[in-house]
Amino acid sequence: MERWVGKVAVVTGASEGIGAAICKTLAEKGMIVVGLARRSEKIKELAATTNGKLHAIKCDLQVEDEIVKAFRCIEESFGGVDLLVNNAGVLSMSGLVDGSTEEWSQVLNTNVLALSICTKEALKSMRKRGDDGHIIHINSVAGHRILNSIDKLGMYAATKHGVTVLTEYLRTELRNKNSKIKITSLSPGAVHTNMAVTGLKKMLNIDVPPVDQSLPVAYLAAQDLADMAVMIITANPNIEMQELTLESIGKPDFVD
Repeated sequence: MERWVGKVAVVTGASEGIGAAICKTLAEKGMIVVGLARRSEKIKELAATTNGKLHAIKCDLQVEDEIVKAFRCIEESFGGVDLLVNNAGVLSMSGLVDGSTEEWSQVLNTNVLALSICTKEALKSMRKRGDDGHIIHINSVAGHRILNSIDKLGMYAATKHGVTVLTEYLRTELRNKNSKIKITSLSPGAVHTNMAVTGLKKMLNIDVPPVDQSLPVAYLAAQDLADMAVMIITANPNIEMQELTLESIGKPDFVD
């Protein structure tokens, strides 16, 4: 981890769940961490426990101008970006037969377009800082296979399949430019977050304990993803972890 101490990490969707866990863990490891989210006050609360290593920027990731402004602020305040974790995501439960166009737009704008815009802005900075750095996309097992037991996951799954494709095409572009920047897709199964608790109740009428209670054995913890992010960036510099899938041993039936 020594080579990352003092480097700048940007984490999207940082106000709770996976994003908050990654922010806290990277800050504890010595990185300067900037969390982006609409609810920046939640990041500020978390920052109080990180000895000044975590900083919050309010940013609506569905608005390109706000993303560009946030990355300009990061450049001016911290010198640029060394690690980007594209964690922000929207779980759509709007079916393809009679779903809401507004909900489709939200999931596409956040899961695909915002991810791509953040990546583009981070790459500008990384290339100026020596054409080095790392980008981690928080993907999903739904980005690799069809989860037939959930019949209203189509648009969400389409966006996550899109993340898989975007990862590989970006890798191709970077290789063609002889870039040293690495990119990793990290694809978890069910994670015990507020998004999962709310979404599974709505989609499958499954009661999942709130996140402030004990972790159900069938679910990953947000901290599991944070630990994996650290493992990814601390691997031998000659290694690029391209795709990692992470599931609980007791995974629930609906992710089969």
